[in-house]
Amino acid sequence: LDLVRLTLYITNMPPKKSKAKAGKKEQAGKGTAEGDVEKKLEDLDVSDDSDSEDHDSKPVRRCQNKFGALGSDDDAENSEDSEKEGKSKGDDATKEVAPAKKVSHKEKKLMKKQSEYQKQLESLNKGKTLSEGDQFTVSQADKSAAQQIQQENAVDIKVDNFSISARGKDLFVNASLTITAGRRYGLVGPNGHGKTTLLKHIANRSLNIPPNIDVLLCEQEVVADDTPAVEVVLKADVKRTELLEEQKKLEDDAAQGNLKNQDRLTEVYEELQLIGADSAEARARRILAGLGFTREMQDRATKQFSGGWRMRVSLARALFIEPTLLLLDEPTNHLDLNAVIWLDNYLQVWKKTLLVVSHDQSFLDNVCTDVIHLDNQKLYYYRGNFSQFKKMYVQRRKELVKEYEKQEKKSSR
Repeated sequence: LDLVRLTLYITNMPPKKSKAKAGKKEQAGKGTAEGDVEKKLEDLDVSDDSDSEDHDSKPVRRCQNKFGALGSDDDAENSEDSEKEGKSKGDDATKEVAPAKKVSHKEKKLMKKQSEYQKQLESLNKGKTLSEGDQFTVSQADKSAAQQIQQENAVDIKVDNFSISARGKDLFVNASLTITAGRRYGLVGPNGHGKTTLLKHIANRSLNIPPNIDVLLCEQEVVADDTPAVEVVLKADVKRTELLEEQKKLEDDAAQGNLKNQDRLTEVYEELQLIGADSAEARARRILAGLGFTREMQDRATKQFSGGWRMRVSLARALFIEPTLLLLDEPTNHLDLNAVIWLDNYLQVWKKTLLVVSHDQSFLDNVCTDVIHLDNQKLYYYRGNFSQFKKMYVQRRKELVKEYEKQEKKSSR
């Protein structure tokens, strides 16, 4: 029951008729409220495979939801809907533009770097578009001109008062998204309530994501063709691929006696050294090996792999490219135990920002520094892993039950 509803109910209820009746009502209310707490935890979309140690931790944001959180039966969203969501309502809004100013050399280099990285992400996300059958509606609070300027260089994500609906069904209503750079978040909540949809809208930039934050959602298996698995991973680094192609062309020109581009060839050598191009293949092979690929499998064409193994290649590619914000939706689904253990250890030292949806409590406990709880169409934030979140959630519900009982006693006097 929602605490607000209970308060209204208590306020408007008729005077008590007898002590015995009031006592029965109090006992029934207590049993129902405590049962709801257990039911909601059972409905959390996470398997409880292990018990973790107790830790003292406090939620960053106070949860304002009451008793109607985890156990709703409404099937608001199919988590396997098509790859990207609909356009934002605010896309056509007129924005205040700052006066043009001279761009410095440093700013030009930064813009070039961002453009190159965007090419990488576009190549990885190629083919991931919304189907017309997906009718998503997104709305969010407009930002002032000052906020827009501030967002240009923001390293954290802060989206206030956004709403998302799917085919007329509300998934998020005036929710707020807060993601701090360098932290690893686990997104938890009941099935069918919008976790996958939120990841897709973040990746699709339907929400106001700062432009200098590169976002990659690993959700599709790689294309089945003649390209070896290791080459698929290496080609994800678009800048390295382009520099190697330019290097080959300039070296061929030099071999034919054309030395006019010798200076540019020197620059290409320096750029390749700067990005660690020589060690890229070794790093790609280490990631593939960690995910279960033997050396022979790494050199095998992707068309010879099943969908599950091509999904592993896609995961290896995402880990190799290291986006600013990596989004993973059930990353352990296609992995065997050894690969899960490797991924667990790899992500524990992940330096960038991570947002992951997973059924595996042990994985969430080991990897996550924070938990985002999708509850009653809003997002609530807790510091700590999943086990710590679960303890805090139960404690908060117990406190609400006690408060409810106190109000019932007062109203029955």
